[in-house]
Amino acid sequence: MRRLTPLLVLALVVAALATRPVGAQADPLSRFVAAPTPTRILDTREAGGPLGPDGTRTLAVAGAAGSPVPNEATAAVLTVTLVDAAGPGYLTVWPAGELRPLASNLNATFAGQTVANLVTVKLGAGGAVDMYAQTGGHVVVDVAGWFEEAGPTETAGRFVPAEPTWVLGTRIGEEEGRAAPGANLDVVVAGVAGVPADAVAVVVVATLHDASAPGFVTVWPTGGTRPQASNLNASAVGQTVSDLVVVPIGDGGRITVTTQSGGHLLVDLVGWFTGPSAPAASTGLFAPVSPARVLDTREGHGAPRRVVGPGGSVALTVPGASGAVAAIANVTVTDPPALGLLDLAPLPPTEPLAAFDVDEPALTLARAAVLPLDEEASTTLSTRSGGHLVADVQGWFVA
Repeated sequence: MRRLTPLLVLALVVAALATRPVGAQADPLSRFVAAPTPTRILDTREAGGPLGPDGTRTLAVAGAAGSPVPNEATAAVLTVTLVDAAGPGYLTVWPAGELRPLASNLNATFAGQTVANLVTVKLGAGGAVDMYAQTGGHVVVDVAGWFEEAGPTETAGRFVPAEPTWVLGTRIGEEEGRAAPGANLDVVVAGVAGVPADAVAVVVVATLHDASAPGFVTVWPTGGTRPQASNLNASAVGQTVSDLVVVPIGDGGRITVTTQSGGHLLVDLVGWFTGPSAPAASTGLFAPVSPARVLDTREGHGAPRRVVGPGGSVALTVPGASGAVAAIANVTVTDPPALGLLDLAPLPPTEPLAAFDVDEPALTLARAAVLPLDEEASTTLSTRSGGHLVADVQGWFVA
């Protein structure tokens, strides 16, 4: 593996590979509530059997037995993992009772792969979501938190973007800097980049670089028992994987990161959700929407139909999000034109959202992101390697 740029600027949630007309309307504004600790609500390895291929299953989330999500929740924040994929393909999560969108949240590129991503999804009929797997595999779902309807102003639960700040990084390129298998690393986040001690949760990007073996990474509040949950998974020796993580602050203003397999660990702070000491305001409240395609350079949707060249960029606009400070979007780079480093970044700044070595030109890299928006709800994506760019939106944070 080539050494990769360690700072992942903005948070990621995963990707989409087909078309859906834009035009979904935002629901009432919502505030974020963190689960006290990540909570597993589905593991098909223990019950229900694998999902797919070409299978759909409904998962009760709000008010369900064993779920911390209350009946009044409007959307859920879930870590969804596809385990031991039967082959290349995607997995989609969407509000129950709605037509399946032509979008995806997870993409497997080879048989046997285990891939995870953070999924923010509006809740549908009965507080449930539907899941579709194009390829077969087991599915694991962990709850990180949820959104519930807010008043005109709120103190706690409003998103505040942070200047991306590197809060953990083992010594890339030096063997003695690697985290050992099973190691727990405590990371101070309170007081960093303006994060208050009573923040409901912090938003970080966690990265496992050059994994020593297949395995998972889990992030949780310091001082608690490590949960039966994971945030990202490496499927092979030497792999680099990253994911967006939303986690409450634990003892001493810290969060804890553990790696099952060992490797270099990196954590970048990209934002937080306000706590009860914050002034009452509407800024940072969330408007959830059903998944909507806003960009697909394969189809000429949202941008000219073209392959983006190495080092190229594409501007995108989120319809209906005028005045929002940021959008939650699934972003995909697919069909890079050559072998080499594949990455994706908003401009500015210039650090990549994700970076991977491309082993074959047909690779698809999918990650979710919190994308900064200007006053006209626009931003810019760029990729050093080139390829087609696709983006789907799940909601936005109002100004």
